[in-house]
This record gives sequence, C-alpha cells and structure tokens, in this order.
Amino acid sequence: RMGESRNSHAFFVSANHKVKIAETGSVLSRLAYMRSLSSFIGKFRTFLLYGIIGCGSSGLDFLLYTLFVNVLHWHYLLSNCISVLAGISTSFMLNRTYNFKVKDKAKTRFAIFLTVGLCGMVLSNLILYYCIDIMQMNKIVSKVLSIVLVVFFQFLLNKYITFKPTHNPNE
Repeated sequence: RMGESRNSHAFFVSANHKVKIAETGSVLSRLAYMRSLSSFIGKFRTFLLYGIIGCGSSGLDFLLYTLFVNVLHWHYLLSNCISVLAGISTSFMLNRTYNFKVKDKAKTRFAIFLTVGLCGMVLSNLILYYCIDIMQMNKIVSKVLSIVLVVFFQFLLNKYITFKPTHNPNE
C-alpha cells in the first residue's frame, strides 16, 4: 500500500525454511514473500488438497451415517459400512482427478484404494464398537473420533501405495 512507513516489516519463510524479515515498502521484498509463500504451500500441496478432499468425503460419510443412525434408525455398523463406501468412492474420484493426477491403471488403483478404504472401514468399525458398546459413548461423537483416527492411516497408505507414480505411464 502506498504511504506505508519504511519501518513496517513482513515475515516470510525462505527456501531453507528460515523466517526472514523484509521491509514491506519494497516491491522486491513483496515478490520474495510471495515466492517463498508459494514454495512453502507447494511443498504441502498434496497433503493440503488431500485434506480438503478428505474433509468433503468425510463430511459425506458423516452426513450419511447421521441420517442412517438418527433418522432411519439403522444399526450403527451397517450405517458406517454404507457411509464409508460412499466416502471412499467420492474420495477416489476427486483425488485421482484433482490431487494426485494419476490417470493410468484406473481399475487397479481403485481396487487398491478400495482395499485401503475397507481397511479403514474395519478400523472405524472397531473404534465404533469399542466406543459405543464398551465405553457407552454417543454414536455421533464416536463416529467423529473414528474419522479423525482413520484419516492419517489412509493418507499414508494412499500416498505411498495407491497413487504411487509408475515409471511407465502405459502400464
């Protein structure tokens, strides 16, 4: 902004992750700030986008689970299985297209993603069973807890197995 004092400063992260201070009045320092911020975000882009997509897919999972349990009065484990499968399908399509951008071996990758998702569903069902039947916790609170615990497990498996780039895109 024009008229800023020469003593105002901006903090930014440099390429070597050290915080640096630059005068905000300098066009060059603003450009350096934008570049370093872009570089910082770029390094975590996949994780951030996975998180955004995961929030949407988990939101769908949670919404369906809540509908099935509270409105339709289905058993919580049946509700969880159906809602998780809807979340898995949505997450795969969005991650494949917008995040990891891997188009080859669609059927194989979906089978792996589904397997990872089903492992997550088993873990989620175990958490729900423990929280609801053993600990007598609320079904909705238990579902939120299960989502939080399963997300990181599935991110690592999907990043390093499902969407691992192939050396030959024609495979």
